[in-house]
Parts: sequence; structure tokens; C-alpha cells
Amino acid sequence: MTPQFTKFPDAPKASSREHWIDISRFLAAYLIVCVHAPAFSFSSMFQLPVFNGRVAFFLILAGYFMGQENSWGKAVKRFVTLLIPFLFWNVIISFFYPGKEEIMNMGVLEYLCNLVGFRSFFTPDLTLPIDGLIGRPFSPATWFLRDIILCSLISPLLLKFKYPVYALILICFCTDLLDISDSLITLSPQPVATFCLGLLLSSIKLASVKTFYRNSFTPYVLLSVGIGFLLSITNYLSVCQNNPEWNMHKILASYGVWNISWPAVHLNSLCPVFGALLLMALGIWLEKKIPVARKLSNYAPACFLIFVLHYPLIMLIPSHIWKQSFFAPFVLIPAIIFLIVAFYLFLRKFFPACLPYVANDRITHVPKKN
Repeated sequence: MTPQFTKFPDAPKASSREHWIDISRFLAAYLIVCVHAPAFSFSSMFQLPVFNGRVAFFLILAGYFMGQENSWGKAVKRFVTLLIPFLFWNVIISFFYPGKEEIMNMGVLEYLCNLVGFRSFFTPDLTLPIDGLIGRPFSPATWFLRDIILCSLISPLLLKFKYPVYALILICFCTDLLDISDSLITLSPQPVATFCLGLLLSSIKLASVKTFYRNSFTPYVLLSVGIGFLLSITNYLSVCQNNPEWNMHKILASYGVWNISWPAVHLNSLCPVFGALLLMALGIWLEKKIPVARKLSNYAPACFLIFVLHYPLIMLIPSHIWKQSFFAPFVLIPAIIFLIVAFYLFLRKFFPACLPYVANDRITHVPKKN
């Protein structure tokens, strides 16, 4: 049973898919790929408060849909449907792991722990007393998928014990007491709290969110996005100023940019939620103002494959290619996204029955053009 919240303005029942959700999903996935680019002068532009909601967005979204008509049957089904493609791709990627000799020397337990990305639960000190139970996913960027899978499984418990959940959310988003920034930790407090936030918001209808945004917050959201970009530029200049070996540092030095001491923006615990809300707002705005953006609905189901495959593909490209030019990542990142999306569309056309087990896509039909 989900908690009740203040009602949003009434909205007509959506007669078609909520395209803004798919648009926001694709934007968030794109940002995740940008952050993992080996060219740090490029990736640092996306390690910013305004964009730090890229992972939080998917955690909130997963919690939101799990909170609707939640039951143990739904939780187990969601756990299985996510776990199968997660394990499939991490097994495949393990064969191409850079340290092949390291894998050959792994025991069964150690391999399984690397397969699922287990190190410790909730905090670094909470570990099981069995040797070899430590590891990280073979595709490291999939740590948050691991947490979504486990949170989905225990979602009925999270909804049942709502008062401890309220306390966890308040502690994580209002204090730094549980600020553990280690993605190797299984179900660390921040991702669990973010997923729970989605669970608690599941009583709000998506159509009502869009109506409420359009009626009330358009100017404020656009103002917030503008401020966010300004903060992003400031943060990037601060990072660049502290790395004199970067070519961009030398280019900007010739313009006298370093005559100013650029401050870094502190990434506090609320930034991920703020960034997730901005991604939602951008999706709504693009759907309304740029109708052609709705075509992203055809590609958003490829997000699971983007999460799993982008990191191995990035690592296949020699690092000097990423760093030979400041503009190289602006070409390589779209190329990687295009390659993964093309692979998804290939599967959808020729092997649609494989999509649930390979791409976590339960919709095997092609959406209508309009």
C-alpha cells in the first residue's frame, strides 16, 4: 500500500505513451556515457551538480514504477527480468576483461562476486565472513543496475516499513552522515534512499506531473536550467584550472582566463535529486516545444544496452585517440551511442523474442510513428 500525498491538479488520462519520460531516459543515459570518457577534460564537464542526476533519475524512475500496485509477485518478476540480461552481459564481458589471467586465477566465489558486483552491504564494514566474497561488475558502470535489481526485490519490505524509509531519506538528503561515495558497496544508503523516494512518489500520476509542470513551473524550470549551466561552466573551469597539463588549460591561459580563481561547486546530497528533476523538466519541455524529439521514444528502450555496453566499448578505443583532440570525444561518444542503438534496433527487427533476455525490453513491437 503506497503512502498518499497532496494531489496534483487533475489531468486527462494519457491516451498514448508519455514521450517525455523516454526523452529524459535517453538524455540521462547519454550523460552517463559522457562521464566515462577517458578524456578527463571532456568528462569533467558532465561531473556537475546540474547533471549529477543522471543515475538518480533511473533510481527514482525504477522505484516509481515498482511502487505502483506493488506485490511480492511483481517484485520477484522484476528481479528475474532484470537479473537475466544483467548476468548475461557481465558473463560475456568477462571473456573480454583486460586482466584475463586474473580471471583465470579466480575461484568460483570470487568470479561470482565480480559477476554481480558484490563487496559489502550498505557500509564498508558490513561484510559476510567468507573469504573471496569481494568484487565489482565486469562492466563497472552497471553497479546501479545491481542496486536497482536488489531494491526491486525488497520493494515490498521498503513500502511496509515506511517510517524507517522516511528516516533514511531525510538522513541521506539532509545530512552527510551516510554519505558513502563508493559505488562498489552493494545497496549503499544513497541509492537505496533515492529508489525509496521513487517508491513514495508512485501515487502521483505521470500525466498530472506534466500538467502541473506546464501550468506552474515553466519559467522557474528554465531559469534553474540556465543557472545550472552557469554553475556547470564554473565547475569545469575550476577543474581545468587545477590541471595545467591539459591542452584546454593552455588554450584558456592564452586568453587570461586563469587571472580569476574559479570556485568548485560542492556536490551535496541534494544535487542528484535536483539533477533528476531537471532531466524530467527538460524531457517535458522538449516534448512540448520540439515534437521531433518524440522520436527518441523509439530509442529509449535501448538504455539498458547503453548502460551495459558503453564502458567496454569505450575501453576498446586506445586512450590516446580520446586525448588527441579536445573534440575527439564529441565524435566518439555519439558514435558509441549510435552503434549500441543500431544493435538494439537490429535485435528488435530480427530477434524480438530475445529482447527481454538481452535488452530488458518487454515491449517487442515497434511504436507507431505518431
